[in-house]
Amino acid sequence: MTEAAQETTIVDLYGFPIKLHQGQQAERAACDQNALKQQSLWMPYVEKEKLPSCDGKGKDLSRQGVPPTLRAWVWMEYSGASKKKAAHAANYYQIMVSASENSSYTEEIEQDVPRTFPEHPWLSHADGHAALTRVLKAYSVHNDKIGYCRALNNIAGMLLVTLNRNEEIAFWLLAALVEDIIYPGTYARNLEGCQVEMKALDELIASKLPKLHAHFRAIDFDISMLATDWYLCLFSSSLPSETVSRVWDALFNEGPKILFRVALALLKIYEDNILRVDNAGELMMRMRSAAATMHHRDVLMFNAFEEIGSLSMATIEKFREQKQKEVEAILQSRGVQKTALPTAGVDGDKKSKGFSALMKSGMSKLADKTAEQFSKLHTKDAEGGGGSGGGAVGSGGGAVGSGGGGGYNNSSSSSHNNYNISNSNCNSNINNVSYQSGGGGVGYQPQTPAAASSNATYSPTAVAGSPHYAVEGSNPNELLQLDQTSVPAAFIPLSVPDALTTPPAAAVSKSNDSDNNPFA
Repeated sequence: MTEAAQETTIVDLYGFPIKLHQGQQAERAACDQNALKQQSLWMPYVEKEKLPSCDGKGKDLSRQGVPPTLRAWVWMEYSGASKKKAAHAANYYQIMVSASENSSYTEEIEQDVPRTFPEHPWLSHADGHAALTRVLKAYSVHNDKIGYCRALNNIAGMLLVTLNRNEEIAFWLLAALVEDIIYPGTYARNLEGCQVEMKALDELIASKLPKLHAHFRAIDFDISMLATDWYLCLFSSSLPSETVSRVWDALFNEGPKILFRVALALLKIYEDNILRVDNAGELMMRMRSAAATMHHRDVLMFNAFEEIGSLSMATIEKFREQKQKEVEAILQSRGVQKTALPTAGVDGDKKSKGFSALMKSGMSKLADKTAEQFSKLHTKDAEGGGGSGGGAVGSGGGAVGSGGGGGYNNSSSSSHNNYNISNSNCNSNINNVSYQSGGGGVGYQPQTPAAASSNATYSPTAVAGSPHYAVEGSNPNELLQLDQTSVPAAFIPLSVPDALTTPPAAAVSKSNDSDNNPFA
């Protein structure tokens, strides 16, 4: 290993210990400088307490990165989660937490929670386990069409650390993702939706990266071997956490086409290297390593939007329609009954066909009525609190029957452990996901007044001032004040109004740098 490639362990913005060599440290520093410039562009909207249109200036700003302290506000607004939350009872999340005490998915969730980013200091702590369990069990009752599917734990875990452990916001953003944004059936019993997405991605690779597609065919490499985890976990188990949050900035604004753009960008960045690998197993290993070390988030997003070219939802929907029929035919040939999916409902270019139409046509009223009934069934008031920064109803409340009837029961389904994608011989086991977190260490937690409790009303003005910074020691609940010399650079107050600069050509072609290149 060269001197430049010697690794140093640091803690990223969301508390994940990561090992970086000198070149990767420089990449993160460059991204932090761009983030400093970007933050000032959001300040006029913070002062007005009103975001720009999500399909105009808001889309441009989201593509360039949302300031970390604004992500809860921006993601809730642009994803439609705020409207979804407002359509329900004010204490709906707390009611779902209480109602989920006897969720039929409790065993599966409690098995998966300790496996969720196990090296993260808070998520591996009892408080983190409790918070993540509450969110997942509450959602299993809220949406009994899905209940719980492995991979949702990774998404919910990343949401919690990104949103300063705010359970209620994490719950509603998870609902927006599963019900309004991600292709329906992605988390169904047989993962039909994910199979469709893999086949659509294969078509897009053939269109956008034809040499790579031909190479995959030549070495018998099915893209689902690599990309299944990307789509099921929304890159949360594949990319570094700071890069995941940049991807999600665009995902919550523009919808599922971002998954395709980012997948294509990862392949394009390393295309030359991939073409030199003639073994499918080695290719998958090296690409997983490449994704796990993609710390230059600006380069990834630059390639996703500038180098991939035009990619409309109409194009994606055309492929989806074709591939949905193929997947249904494959399942029928295997004697597998197709999972009943919610009726379609499209809201502009962003919303996927799925659960949102049902919610708008009366399901939300039914859910609130059910929530009221659950509340009346309590034999005593719910007591006890959530975990750190929680505010969720604890386990002191009376037991309430679970509403999680439908969906699939992981304990009786082999698809709980293996994803059998398309008609290939690939079984991608989610247990083998390579987490990007490292071991032990100190974790930064940006603490703002609005995030002190999951019951707090999120206000943009609450994050406009000087944020608080917390570092985790032996007690994850003990928050310490840090001065600006100790905090992540992306949080230092701004005075630079410049727009985000285009990554230099040398950065875009970084895959040729041996110190940065997992293929070297």
